[in-house]
Amino acid sequence: MTSLRTRLRQWRKGLRPETLDTESDRRAARRFVHWIDHGLLRNLWHNQSQFAPGAWRSNYPDEARIAQLAAKGIRSIITLRGTAPTPWFLLEQEACARHDISLHGVSLRSRAAPRKSALIELIALFRSVERPFLLHCKSGADRAGLASAIYLMVIEGEPLEQARRMLSARYIHFKWTKTGVLDMLLDDFAASGEKDFETWLTNDYDADALQARFESA
Repeated sequence: MTSLRTRLRQWRKGLRPETLDTESDRRAARRFVHWIDHGLLRNLWHNQSQFAPGAWRSNYPDEARIAQLAAKGIRSIITLRGTAPTPWFLLEQEACARHDISLHGVSLRSRAAPRKSALIELIALFRSVERPFLLHCKSGADRAGLASAIYLMVIEGEPLEQARRMLSARYIHFKWTKTGVLDMLLDDFAASGEKDFETWLTNDYDADALQARFESA
């Protein structure tokens, strides 16, 4: 017998267009983002703030917000949700092209230890992206928090103690949930004694080992 969770997943998938080839597809994508991807809640609160010169963070921006960001001078957007042809990415891609904003994507995990390759890719992007830029995940709480902390350490040279404030209840991040694995990542960096995050990431970080310890804690 098909479980309720499987049925729900199949139902959600059936509502997700994978192209914007027609206006019907576009309307369906907007409905999905608004109702299924929690866009209704994001309309009420953007979780947006500037965390460094020329660098902003927020939750997922819809088409109207992308127009507002362009009017405010944002030149680039970094989505931490990846670049698969999901309704949210397709709409964001189309809106960014319309407003001459460069869109870059890196796939980070929030409820599991981020892959080393994704973090290295993110740091490289930080060094090349045109500013001012906005980075975002879905809610602007967890992945955006970790990415902001890494930016502050690697690009701005801030100490871990300052940078890790990007992962806090102020942004609706709670370390006692599954997203606490992101806090443990920073704890491991602190415990290593290494001062340079990028060096530690390259030489010592092990996502699988971190995840195993987190699950057994």
